Formats: sequence, C-alpha cells, structure tokens
Amino acid sequence: MPTPLWQKGQPSANPGGRPKGPVADIAALAREYGPHAIATLVKCLNDPKHRVAAATALLDRGYGRPHQTVVGEHNVSVLHLIAAKLVSETLEPTPATNAIASTAREIAWSGSDKPSE
Repeated sequence: MPTPLWQKGQPSANPGGRPKGPVADIAALAREYGPHAIATLVKCLNDPKHRVAAATALLDRGYGRPHQTVVGEHNVSVLHLIAAKLVSETLEPTPATNAIASTAREIAWSGSDKPSE
C-alpha cells in the first residue's frame, strides 16, 4: 500500500476545512431544481428517443441503482475469489493454502485468456 502524503500526527493537509460560502451550498442549490428536473424526465418518457434514458434515471433516483453480482463460470462470485486469494496470501504457505490459491486461480482464469505461468 502506498504511503499517504499526510501522516498521522502532522498538521492538517487542509487546515481551512471544507469550502465555505457559495461552493459549499452547491448541492443545496442543485436540489432546488430537483422537482423541475424530475418533471423534465417525466416529459421525456413520451419521447421515443429519450424514453429509456429518462425511465432509467427516474428508477435509479427513486429506487436506487440495482445491485450487481458478478459470478464466475463455476457459480463462484468474484468476491469469494478475492477473499480466498487474500486469505491464502496472509496465511503461512501450506499445502492447504496453496491449494486454495491454486483453485481460485483456476476458476478465475477458466476462460481462454488464462495468463501463462
């Protein structure tokens, strides 16, 4: 992990804190136009060119973006593979941890673009 520019115990890298004044209120200013922006998106639902984009924007803002799960070929999620790799790297190398890492690599690279070892 790279060393951060700011070290604990040192003076603040941003002694003035967050910006104050007009810049600090940009989110509040943008929210003032929220109802008008929503009304514009609703009008765009009737336009064939913009219908899908407007519907997506309204659904994303109303319900949040859908969660996305990435699953490998053997129904193993990418997060499981990352966790297995990290665990195998932090434990002492043993035949068991080497097998976990090897299996994770095989599953992750089961496609045609497997890197050469």
